[in-house]
Amino acid sequence: MLFLLNRILICTRVFAGIYDFIHIIFMNYNTCRTPLRISEYGRNVQKMIDVALTIDDREKRTAFAYLIIESMIKVRQEVKHQADYRTKLWHHLFIMSDYRLDVDSPVPLPSKDDVRFKPSAVAYNRNRIQFKPYGSIIENMITIVADMPDSEERDVLSELIAQQLKRDYLMWNVKGGDDETIIRHFEHLSQGKLKLKDDFKLHSTNSILATSVKKQNKVGFKPKNKPSNNNKPNNRQPNGSNKPYIQGAGGHNRNNKSNGSRSNG
Repeated sequence: MLFLLNRILICTRVFAGIYDFIHIIFMNYNTCRTPLRISEYGRNVQKMIDVALTIDDREKRTAFAYLIIESMIKVRQEVKHQADYRTKLWHHLFIMSDYRLDVDSPVPLPSKDDVRFKPSAVAYNRNRIQFKPYGSIIENMITIVADMPDSEERDVLSELIAQQLKRDYLMWNVKGGDDETIIRHFEHLSQGKLKLKDDFKLHSTNSILATSVKKQNKVGFKPKNKPSNNNKPNNRQPNGSNKPYIQGAGGHNRNNKSNGSRSNG
């Protein structure tokens, strides 16, 4: 009996191996198929386009192309929310046919040169910031004010910019920001064109920091760590425990138990 069961088990393993081998040979995996030109529409739409290329009659081929467009809309329904989406679908249809589909399309079809056109690189601003705590906007402001003619407005703007330099510097380094450093940076950024008055003084560090704290409190800034409510007098028990005092019926405390039994009021 044991010998027979052993033979049956061996035969089962052999048949399972043969089944797996046939399954591997005859299954059509994606790795064995031709790659999709636009994978968003799936394999079935690509097969429909391949069938359309085999239709000889131009009218039937055009009618079949319109059916393919409707199928593409059903596959990707979100495309209907885009502007001029049918033009985009016809372009995709023509691209997926490898530019070989000859139909009467309602829109002009693209060429290979139009699709493979590489746009020019975006010109990024690569200007180096001289002092990172201030940023490029302050530097541009100083350049504009430095080019202004001598006037009272120019002097006022220079003083305002100098005050802003110290605010920005304190945001980057609270312990630093002495007035001599700020004024030296201001003159360097203006290339010596802007001069502050002899009696000009920057705001003190303490006043700037206090103003920033007031602004935070004004917009609703709250500390993360909130104090516990267990220490409030109303939440303490008569015996000094931190558990809330709950008074039950008859004036008895439900948190207190004697010998594991409830007290009857």
